Amino acid sequence: MRFFLKMTAILFLTSICQAAIAQPKIKGLTVGNQVPDLEIKKIINYNTAVKSLADFKGKALILDFWAPWCAPCISAFPKMDSLQQEFASVLNILPVTQSAEDYSANTLNSLKENKGIKMTYSVVGDRVISRAFTHRFIPHYVWINAEGIVVAITGSNEVTKKNVKALIDNQPLKLPLKVDKVMRDFGYNPILADNDLITRENLAFRSQVLRYTENLDDVATQVDGLIRCGNHPISLLYMLAFGKFDLGFLNHNRIVLKNFSPADSLMIGFFKDGASKAAYLNNKQEYKYTYELTFPKSMFSVDEKFEIMQQDLNRFFFKKSGISGKLEQGPVKVYSLVKTGNADKFKSSTSQFVFEANRYAIKARNTPMATVLKKIQLSSPFSKHIHIIDDTGYKGNIDIDISGDVIDPKVLNSNFEKYGLKLVEKSLVMPVIVLTKSE
Repeated sequence: MRFFLKMTAILFLTSICQAAIAQPKIKGLTVGNQVPDLEIKKIINYNTAVKSLADFKGKALILDFWAPWCAPCISAFPKMDSLQQEFASVLNILPVTQSAEDYSANTLNSLKENKGIKMTYSVVGDRVISRAFTHRFIPHYVWINAEGIVVAITGSNEVTKKNVKALIDNQPLKLPLKVDKVMRDFGYNPILADNDLITRENLAFRSQVLRYTENLDDVATQVDGLIRCGNHPISLLYMLAFGKFDLGFLNHNRIVLKNFSPADSLMIGFFKDGASKAAYLNNKQEYKYTYELTFPKSMFSVDEKFEIMQQDLNRFFFKKSGISGKLEQGPVKVYSLVKTGNADKFKSSTSQFVFEANRYAIKARNTPMATVLKKIQLSSPFSKHIHIIDDTGYKGNIDIDISGDVIDPKVLNSNFEKYGLKLVEKSLVMPVIVLTKSE
């Protein structure tokens, strides 16, 4: 699930591709098109010389568009690597990124060390192939048969062993075409009904709850005059409403469930294992909702608009499913980041800002501590969220390198040790969201 938080400015989407100077401006290839001889300017860690996509003809080919900062892309690499190894004699999977060589290579090396992948090669610094297969969101997969014809363009859900086998055997692939749906102005305009009487100009105030909507992105945005949470599970809607988009509330430890059965917890989007998550995703049309509040700018304060959202959620979900939420004080497990000595070994010694980060590596130079900790917290799923409180007392920018799975406290502490830092687990009494289901 792609989850976008306006307040954190974390956007997992690719930039619009730029034209390559020395290459014809081929753009917008789609299913049924013959793939032209597209130039490959730089490919790293590949065992043979490659100049263009034509060098891959004769085998089925899947183009895997990715980026080092894209969490879903990184999570998909082990699966793609496994498929490449199994079908190596008849299939090529070619990662393609617009990101720089060093950043991409460091990420792939981290995946090799932490996940054991063998597919450590990629086209890097690309503009040509990305422009030919235009897209906005990644991961993005282009399926090309051995004759060089595009037979499918998909997201990650369609990349299965069964479908890959069909591609290799040149069987028809009836896969849904991935369409990158982008809300106007990145979601700042209200969702309007198909009604000529309702316009942006005459809409004064409205709150609404929508069932799962295929044409909406799972985007969370809050600006003056608007709150929108698109296609979210019930639990996440309550986290955002009562947490007011505070990152610390994106944590299953911040929710207390009362009178919920295992089936009920699935209904609100709590995943205890892979099977329950799969069941949830298979029934997303039933379990996901969109909430939107629209009002004139400056009419309500931040607290007032979230109070409206809280009341709306309780009003709707209590009538529908007997669910209501409120804030109470309760114990929460957190990690306190503390210094183990007097020296600030992490103090920045450069004026150049560098921040390269993903699930398995972080490189920060002249970077605020809060930026590093926020990335760690955003890398972890809600059920395993690491809530870190900065108790170092340090206010300046830092230089730090972290390698390994950054959501594992043991891995973090092995990295923090050389900087005189340590994560200490403790329990704090903090506001928690109590969700109650009527009996």
